[in-house]
Amino acid sequence: MLAANPDLVRARAETSEPPYNGYFHNAALLHHVAGNPIRGDLPANIVQITQTLLDAGADVGAECGGGPDQPDTGGGNTLGLVASGARAAEQGLSEGLIDTLIGAGADVNAGNGGCLMTALYHTSSAGSSARLPRCSSTAAPKSIFATPPVWASSTW
Repeated sequence: MLAANPDLVRARAETSEPPYNGYFHNAALLHHVAGNPIRGDLPANIVQITQTLLDAGADVGAECGGGPDQPDTGGGNTLGLVASGARAAEQGLSEGLIDTLIGAGADVNAGNGGCLMTALYHTSSAGSSARLPRCSSTAAPKSIFATPPVWASSTW
């Protein structure tokens, strides 16, 4: 189907109906591999599907968000959706998705806080132990290490 319709990998959801009314507004096909927002189980071969979309020309850095119900949520990308999503983590698919996206050139610092900050924010959700090492073993945002955190102080 992608060979017959190569523009599908760059097409965007042109609606503001749920789930496209907030952080998933203007989503491309690649954004859907994250399973965030949750619409059901991801197929077991989602990592291979992701690679197929990337091989077909999907933009690994494409952003979505900023819909009418959440206008301040723009700048999210597929990597951030995977890092913050529960479905892929619950199914044990986060590691493969994150590795595939980073391997294709996803910027770990792009979007709302980057992969590491997004994974840290969602540490209470399922699969955070799989997401954190993937995001933190890459180039973490330098700004988060500029000053020691309060908890690192000996006087705290």
